[in-house]
Amino acid sequence: KFMKAAARLFSGIQPSGSLHLGNYLGAIQNWVRLTKEYEKPIFCLVDLHSLTSVPRSDRFVDVQQRLHSHCFELAVALLACGLDPDQCILYRQSSIPYHAHIQWILACRTRLSSLELMTQFKSKSSRTGNGSNCGLFTYPVLMAADILLYKAKIIPVGDDQRQHLELARDIISELNRNIGNSRALFPVPEGHYTKAPRIMSLADGKKKMSKSSSSAKECIFLTDSPDEIRKKIKKAKMDSEFGLSYNPSERPEVSNLLSIYSSISGDELESVCNQFESCSNAQFKEKLSDALISHLSPIQSRIKVLQQDEGYINSILETGSAAASTMAKETVEDLHSLLGLSSIQNK
Repeated sequence: KFMKAAARLFSGIQPSGSLHLGNYLGAIQNWVRLTKEYEKPIFCLVDLHSLTSVPRSDRFVDVQQRLHSHCFELAVALLACGLDPDQCILYRQSSIPYHAHIQWILACRTRLSSLELMTQFKSKSSRTGNGSNCGLFTYPVLMAADILLYKAKIIPVGDDQRQHLELARDIISELNRNIGNSRALFPVPEGHYTKAPRIMSLADGKKKMSKSSSSAKECIFLTDSPDEIRKKIKKAKMDSEFGLSYNPSERPEVSNLLSIYSSISGDELESVCNQFESCSNAQFKEKLSDALISHLSPIQSRIKVLQQDEGYINSILETGSAAASTMAKETVEDLHSLLGLSSIQNK
């Protein structure tokens, strides 16, 4: 039934607010497709990872409400986008304490110098200086623990996580070498990099679309109304050159909008370029707005229905957590046995 049933697939997404077009086209569509290729892939709402971006000055009551809301919104959006809970395991990371448990074990076996090389930490910490938290620094170790916990082989990730995945590969490879057996106990993960184009900001074709942008006008959210979509696309940056052509280095904003149309319509990029080659910017933006509104409308309808049934959403996450916990416990038991730690069976 499944083409690649032998390899276990794991991927995570941070619950950091409303999903935008970049999340949908870059990751979620890929997840939906992968449920048809892999048997029971594991998809995780990585709420422990999201704590790295919570200001220390925030009151716990605010953090609690925000995180609960974000996890609920994300689960709703994933299901509305077509993720079938019967064909995958969907759960919240924090519902399984073994993630943090394994992170500690792996942190004790990870070189400090390896973490100091991580460019994402350097980039993010450069904006906060000494205010950076330790969680941001050890983030890649938790990612390695997420993967190891389910003995996952296939890891769908964005290009920005490539370095973190390489570190996870190094950590797991070293574990296997130290076991000393000819057969590796833990699969060494492989990245699954989507072929979907990276969706860029509507205001700057060289910046990734992000909900943390200075203006909401730079980003299209899955829940944007038709009027909001039309206004954002109408104001999207384009150049003054006549005709439309795909050239990311010379015409980044035009190329970004052409990529969005291609991804939404399902038409090949070359076909889209030929179709709109002699179009004016205004004409193309009108067509793009129509395509986006038509594509997102059924998703938005499903979101509205699912938002009314919190019990159903919670039951899916609880079912997923129970299934994931069973697998995770086996891995923890394996590691405890290897390291001489106490058994956790029946605890």
